[in-house]
Amino acid sequence: MKLKSLNKKQLSNLNKEEGMSFSVEKFSPSIPERGRAIVSKVSQAGYFLKKEVNGSIVEFNAAAASDVFLVLEENDEVLYENIEGEFYILNVLKFSKDRQMCEISFPMNAGIRCPEGFGIAANNISCRSQIMQIIAKHVTQDAQNYELKAERTEINSKLLEENAQTVVQRANIFKSDVSGICDVHHANTSMKVDNTCAVSAEYMKLDANGHVDIDGKKINLG
Repeated sequence: MKLKSLNKKQLSNLNKEEGMSFSVEKFSPSIPERGRAIVSKVSQAGYFLKKEVNGSIVEFNAAAASDVFLVLEENDEVLYENIEGEFYILNVLKFSKDRQMCEISFPMNAGIRCPEGFGIAANNISCRSQIMQIIAKHVTQDAQNYELKAERTEINSKLLEENAQTVVQRANIFKSDVSGICDVHHANTSMKVDNTCAVSAEYMKLDANGHVDIDGKKINLG
């Protein structure tokens, strides 16, 4: 006999007929097929949800649906549904009061595609990546202070424009390979090299409207 399948009336009749004593509260109430629930525990295997059913708190595990990219935290309120015997989290209804930030996690390679413009507005943007690739026909950067620290950065573009008041770059090795024409215009240029500075060219022209100084302990021309 499956006692969990008995309702209150059947259980009461069973107590009277056979002199047995059972408590209805000892049996876990059935979990509704869909509804609201609170995240009670977060693990690598999934999430545990808790819900009040008929005055009792029941706890059950559930997996986030594939399009739920927000990482859930304890005490978040979610919308769940039982689909073919498995519980799935369909949406996040309310965040926990103790939540400090929202984190997005994609289960596989992800991309953002927009037919027109796409903008991001934030007081602070942090991007951490071992390999970063920017492929664009036109890139414009306008910043009061621009600081780049990266393990590896690749930029492949036909046109790259930077308009910055201050640019700070620190690198152990800096390489620039231009297959066409490199045209650089500076108001003032100051370059300091601690060791050796070597410039090799098939043809070189040095022209200045003002005074030109060449100073060194040993100067070899020819």
